[in-house]
Amino acid sequence: MALNKLFTGLTLTSTSIARRTIQTSCYNFASKPNIEKPKPGFGKSYRRIVHFPEEYTVKPLNVTNLAGRDPVTGRLVAKGIGGGIKHKYHWIDWYRKGPTEGPPQEEKVIQIMEDGCRTSHIALVAVGDKLKYILATENMKAGDIIKTSCHLPRIPVKANEGDAYPLGALPTGTLVHCIEKEPGRLVAKGIGGGIKHKYHWIDWYRKGPTEGPPQEEKVIQIMEDGCRTSHIALVAVGDKLKYILATENMKAGDIIKTSCHLPRIPVKANEGDAYPLGALPTGTLVHCIEKEPGMGGLYIHAAGTFGTILRKQDERIIVQMPSKRLFSFDQHCMAVVGRLSNVDHGDTPIGSPQRNRWLGNRPRSGLWKRKDGRHGRKIKPPKPIKEISLSNKKQLKAITLSMCP
Repeated sequence: MALNKLFTGLTLTSTSIARRTIQTSCYNFASKPNIEKPKPGFGKSYRRIVHFPEEYTVKPLNVTNLAGRDPVTGRLVAKGIGGGIKHKYHWIDWYRKGPTEGPPQEEKVIQIMEDGCRTSHIALVAVGDKLKYILATENMKAGDIIKTSCHLPRIPVKANEGDAYPLGALPTGTLVHCIEKEPGRLVAKGIGGGIKHKYHWIDWYRKGPTEGPPQEEKVIQIMEDGCRTSHIALVAVGDKLKYILATENMKAGDIIKTSCHLPRIPVKANEGDAYPLGALPTGTLVHCIEKEPGMGGLYIHAAGTFGTILRKQDERIIVQMPSKRLFSFDQHCMAVVGRLSNVDHGDTPIGSPQRNRWLGNRPRSGLWKRKDGRHGRKIKPPKPIKEISLSNKKQLKAITLSMCP
């Protein structure tokens, strides 16, 4: 049955024109340009890609099942995820916004349905002349009237299932779900405070002339940065100063070059020079690679890491990343030549628990226990002894073949 037929004759009792104005303004999704469309499945669960439209809609959306593969490279990443049955995705409206003063906003539940892309049921809800999906509660049914309010009263309210109120408006012991993140709450337990550092703003955009000789820049100083693992370099460009990531053998006084020109013959670049990937020969070590031309260096920032240019395919450059995975980049993507500095960062011992605190790592209890059970190490019987001798060779048997029946 079409949604307009379900919505025919539906009228919510509303006694105030101003209240209707609040209902319309609360669900004008086109007036929220700063809200980014959700992208489930990209780099997180590797389960599905949802094809979202420009504006919110209750129409079921098409889904591309990833089956555990990376959406960019197509390589299998999560081995426990299969393809599964194809489902339509229902876009949930996570924003339950109501009036801050006056009576709460009333919404009517039209339908309760299952959603193959999530474990809980969902509810189709009417708000004025708008429709939206929310998560259904245990005893919610079609025809229920739920309320939404952002008002924080002096006395706790008596809310029913499906109503949305601020946490401060609900009495103690109320069962709630879909809670916004509490500010100041500890989320990552392994991260400590550490020593306070000054942050140095790195310029990730190495832009040079597209024609003619490359732009020359002078390295003024090499220094450590407490907010990152690799060292940084202060570079002078004309009358401007900027910070870049320092390479392994870079030192003060070096002249580095930057060019966006893509020549016919590969260039012979030195450490710290920035060129398009298509301008560098095969086997060059690179870092700070752009994802797309003009986006700035996005890949390979950690100390001592580097990528290797393996080959060229048409207008794409194949680069082996530090994880040994192969990435294909556009030949116009900029990259910096050389291996990043502070190579011994991963081999440097911490030395003491106190230094671990200085680095911003919260120490553990120190208790060590061997894994046991089915997750522990398996004790298997030793393999039988294998004798190595010349007498163990199999004797070849003579076989007589005949064409007679």
